[in-house]
Amino acid sequence: MAEPHWAPLDSEDYKLFHQAADEGDTQRLATLVKDRSIDLNALYGGGIDGRTLLHEAAAHGREDTIIFLLDHGVAVDVLDSDQFGCTTPLFHAARNVKYEAIRILLEAGADINVKGPNDSTVGSALLPDAVKVTEDHIRCMELLLDWGFDVNARASEYGATVVQLEQAVKAGSHPLIEMLLDEGANLDGSLHVAAEFHQSPDTIHFLINRGAKDPHSHALTRAVCWNKSEIGRALLARSSEFASDPKSSNALPMAARMAHLDMVDLLLDHGLEIDRVDDLGQTALMAACGANQPSGPIVQILLRRGASVNAKSLGVPGTPYQADDTPLHAAAWRSHPDIVRELLRAGADLTSRNAGGETPLMKFARNITGQTIQTSGSKRILYAFCLLLEAGSDVNARNSQGRTALHIIAANHFLDTEQNRLKASEILLAEGADRSTRDSEGKLAADLLKPKDAQMRQLLDENAHASGTS
Repeated sequence: MAEPHWAPLDSEDYKLFHQAADEGDTQRLATLVKDRSIDLNALYGGGIDGRTLLHEAAAHGREDTIIFLLDHGVAVDVLDSDQFGCTTPLFHAARNVKYEAIRILLEAGADINVKGPNDSTVGSALLPDAVKVTEDHIRCMELLLDWGFDVNARASEYGATVVQLEQAVKAGSHPLIEMLLDEGANLDGSLHVAAEFHQSPDTIHFLINRGAKDPHSHALTRAVCWNKSEIGRALLARSSEFASDPKSSNALPMAARMAHLDMVDLLLDHGLEIDRVDDLGQTALMAACGANQPSGPIVQILLRRGASVNAKSLGVPGTPYQADDTPLHAAAWRSHPDIVRELLRAGADLTSRNAGGETPLMKFARNITGQTIQTSGSKRILYAFCLLLEAGSDVNARNSQGRTALHIIAANHFLDTEQNRLKASEILLAEGADRSTRDSEGKLAADLLKPKDAQMRQLLDENAHASGTS
């Protein structure tokens, strides 16, 4: 491949030649060639970005000029210069959908398999992301394929590896998709791309009719993520894998976690197992109860349709939930009083313990936030906390470290406000919490306070038994 050199930027001769090539003025070029002497393969530009005469002509589809330059010895695969990488004139012709320019260059011996920046191909130059496919695109792709372009050649777009079929699917062009498939394009991942880029159900059916599969339910997961129930319906109507493939388990918990009500109904109607655990170790009910913005209607639907109210989390690292946390642990952690109430009505177990030996009440104590404080008349209460207590939570239950909810609150120095800790501790003491209980290391709740916790210390030291209990 020819390595060009740079033309002087202040050269009037090169400026005139490039103007003529850009405008497709072949007659003027002929006159300039006769009267002036320049290197027709030289780069002309600002020192970083530069193009040759052939790049200019190819980009603008100047067929006569391309032929003239080739006849005068210009290298067909001469490289331009660009801060993102170098390309040949063929790339410029493809990028600008110039059919005749592509044909002339190929007939002159242009390398159809040459790679551009980020391993881009001539095909990816023709079909970049978000392109609106026209008849000209289809004609140009057909020409490239006739000249031996690899229909499954992989290129990079914004850090992701793509092939021509994926670009055609993103564009939703059925004629282009069909042509690529007829040439042997690989269907792998096509349904995922269709769902990710919100293509119509018609495109989903079209791909499935041509043999596309989604064995790991990536497409269904993307439809759920974007809450595209019409795409999910199209996928579920045609694919039997989803209800039995373990990897499809992410779909229902994801829909519940993202509060996509219609999608939850759709997935359940198509047989997804309601208590299947996802990659985060959670069932759909657990996911719904632990969401940042939980949906009461989704929790109600899941409970009504048979979700286990006491199902246990697997405790996947990186999530706020331990092994054996239940939906009530999740709702308590997120301080969602309405969800706590729904779970208690459905028979949630207040005594259930996670792998750390914590009850839902203790889980709540770990994550008291400003959002949990409600006002009822002149009395401020921690609403979800009180619901757990009113339902009969044991205020003196101990976790695997021998600590009670009072210990946990005292040790939690990362809470939003001192007032929250103080009020929660007052409520626990009023409900019979024993401030003299010692943990496995022999420490009282008061022993876990920081020096700055003056009000908490006064509360927890008051009337404490001198000897304590163990």
